[in-house]
Amino acid sequence: MIAQLPPFEQWLRDILKIRSDETIHQIYCQADGVSVVTHNQIKKNSTIFQIMGDQKDIRINLLTVFYRSGCLNEVIKKYCNGYIIGESGTLYQCLDIESKLTLKKIDTVEHTQEKIVEIQSGWNHFLILTNYGHVYSWGLNLFHACGHIPESEKNENKTENIININSPTPIPCFLSPLIKVAQISCGIWHSVCVTALGDIYVFGLNKDGQLGLGKEIYHCTSPELLTCDFECAQISCGGRHTCAVDKNGNVWGWGYNAQGQALPSDHIDKKAITCQDNTHIWVPAKWDNIKAEKIVCGHWGTSVICLNNTKEKVIISCGNASNIKQN
Repeated sequence: MIAQLPPFEQWLRDILKIRSDETIHQIYCQADGVSVVTHNQIKKNSTIFQIMGDQKDIRINLLTVFYRSGCLNEVIKKYCNGYIIGESGTLYQCLDIESKLTLKKIDTVEHTQEKIVEIQSGWNHFLILTNYGHVYSWGLNLFHACGHIPESEKNENKTENIININSPTPIPCFLSPLIKVAQISCGIWHSVCVTALGDIYVFGLNKDGQLGLGKEIYHCTSPELLTCDFECAQISCGGRHTCAVDKNGNVWGWGYNAQGQALPSDHIDKKAITCQDNTHIWVPAKWDNIKAEKIVCGHWGTSVICLNNTKEKVIISCGNASNIKQN
């Protein structure tokens, strides 16, 4: 019996003309489209496609093809907004020079045995995670989404910072041997890191409650431990909201909720909700009557993989789930 592909994967294969001997390695959604990375095990190459527009006007760009023996010399492990992690844990930047796509190796980590294992992007900032549990950030540090406080600002009370961090820079608190980060995620202007012990550190903008620190805190200049009643197993940032799955499979959400993306109305435990209003969840709130395996947030929506009453895997979506980041 031939296994039937999920509808979305089959649609991708049809419009991108992906061969049967190629596998879809990664789907990455961003504000202006969807990027798809495929692998060909026979030819040992990786291809990046970019899909723009909507269902009525689909535009496809073949960004590039990388070969083990070519310019990359290794298979793509992760693609994110113009940056690539190779299978060796090295970071590359895709550059368009005179209409020719080339790769620039980005020197990041200081230790020879330290390798990059994950990369995430916000609107204009990036985080990378290494196998040592260290976190590096760079990009536009607006609202301190990169988690750094410049020397020029340390003695001033500013709500914004527009200093650009030009290269990956370690976030000091995550260099401590007492903290090992296991997962990272980015929203538009906020960032979240989860440790191996399930602790959550947050920084950046909290205007809509996306950090879970309450209504009074507008932004957080450096990583702060989030006070919550659970140990986090997995987390995902939307544009202005954040959702997490704890180690018991419970789902928690906080942040902007005008479309029900952080806490859908049919999963509200009204007895447990405090410090919330109609459009914002200011502190982590538990979803009622749901157990999840994985949660994925888009800019304005959330999708959850969970088991139904017959133990079958189903996907529950809330808010505007048309733009979902799949990792």
